[in-house]
Amino acid sequence: MPRAHKSLEAARHRIWVCTGTACRGRGSQALVRQLRRRSRDGATMVLATGCVRFCSRAPNVVVYPEGVWYSGVTRNVAELLMAENAIANPELEAFVSFRNKTPLEED
Repeated sequence: MPRAHKSLEAARHRIWVCTGTACRGRGSQALVRQLRRRSRDGATMVLATGCVRFCSRAPNVVVYPEGVWYSGVTRNVAELLMAENAIANPELEAFVSFRNKTPLEED
């Protein structure tokens, strides 16, 4: 198995940062660098991805396993996302665009 896949499996959290045209134009590449610097413990994997379709609200970030899509993410919001129990932080609620149902919620 390639090394990147092993790292992805080992990570408890995965953060996908959209680097599509709109997000890139609003600083998503800097967010990728910032989040990667903060995630050196291996518990969180930060990945750049293509367009996630919320272009008018760029830049966008998707966090799993929570299944939460955040829009209009700034450097300050990115710092909040890296905090322990970020999903419960009421300051992040204003940035939530979408929530996927998790496997536990689907039962």
